[in-house]
Amino acid sequence: MRGKPHAFAHHLPCIFSDHLPAYDQKVCQARWHKLLQAAGWILGRTANVRNLRDYIQGKRRISFDTEITPEQVAMIEGFDRFMLVTPPSYYDLQCLEGPLVHWEVLMLVARSLSPEQRLLWKGDSSPIATAQAGALSLPSGGSCQAKASVRH
Repeated sequence: MRGKPHAFAHHLPCIFSDHLPAYDQKVCQARWHKLLQAAGWILGRTANVRNLRDYIQGKRRISFDTEITPEQVAMIEGFDRFMLVTPPSYYDLQCLEGPLVHWEVLMLVARSLSPEQRLLWKGDSSPIATAQAGALSLPSGGSCQAKASVRH
């Protein structure tokens, strides 16, 4: 198992699945919280999501042939709107003006975490994460496949 299925099975929080409602405020807020958590671990407690975006910009090692599917474009646009960023007319993983929530970019975030942080980031069972999962009608913990079955 390689690529996207492997990334979600072993490294990425399921809240970043492109099968979740792209423009839902609760989904976007939960994604923002996960990115803020990672930013704090990587860059320090005062870091924010924009700082994380800048940090990842310098770390990018993404293939030019990486596809951005329509579902991923919707997810990126939804997150951009949540972040009050004007979506670009064209999405390119080489230009990080929105694809911070694309799975390959998220893998760069995951690789920047310690193994312990990565486990916590992927399978956060904190009260906030559990409440977010409940609010989204998603099971807390478990596989991304189970969570990915929620489609709107």
